[in-house]
Amino acid sequence: MSNAGSQTVYAAIYEHDYGTDIRVFASQAQAEAWRNDLASEWWDSEFAEEEKPPQAEIGARYFERMADGGNEYFTIEACAVE
Repeated sequence: MSNAGSQTVYAAIYEHDYGTDIRVFASQAQAEAWRNDLASEWWDSEFAEEEKPPQAEIGARYFERMADGGNEYFTIEACAVE
């Protein structure tokens, strides 16, 4: 089979204490927006002593720090629809 003309989707995987949430998005920007929303929601719980970064940066910074010493991870995988 050929993958010519196949559509790419973005699987966003959020791993945390209570399990793993997976959502599929039509664009990487949509997946990153979910990551930013999660980070914005939880920033004060984890880093109350620090000011929140700008919305466009908060997801990357939050999950980078959580991966270093926390227990939350977020990855985005590009996948071809077959």
